[in-house]
Amino acid sequence: MTNAAMTSGETSALLAPCPACGKSISVDADACPGCGRGNDWVHPRLLNIVEHLRAHHPAAVYEVRGHRIAIEMKTQNLRQKVGMLFGTAAVVLLICGFFSSVLMGLSILSLAVSGLLTAFGLSAFTHHAIQIDIRQPNPVIAVSDANAWASVISLVR
Repeated sequence: MTNAAMTSGETSALLAPCPACGKSISVDADACPGCGRGNDWVHPRLLNIVEHLRAHHPAAVYEVRGHRIAIEMKTQNLRQKVGMLFGTAAVVLLICGFFSSVLMGLSILSLAVSGLLTAFGLSAFTHHAIQIDIRQPNPVIAVSDANAWASVISLVR
């Protein structure tokens, strides 16, 4: 059975051929009982999500196995980006500040602005995560920010 033959309404008792030896193994098996090769079968709907991630969220890190996928991604809003810029400037000015008191003062000011911008942005990055198991009635098991994952959620439903 190929990945394309699997539909979302079918149970996990389906079999797929082992790519190494050709014996039929459960799509949920960790490895082929005949040859021991790891099972790399992935549900076709999850393959669509992986293609979507590669095209639209290249910074996303994901782990996909069988019927499950876990995805993480970091983003920055404008306040976080400006805060990081001021933080970088503070470090550069601090190094140069050893030679000039004016630059040392600018370094302290940049560090204060960076800290405030980052603090009000809660962190330098915003972490987004989602876990999907398409065997469940509600496939989205956990999501940190539904707005960030709207395009992925639409592919699941």
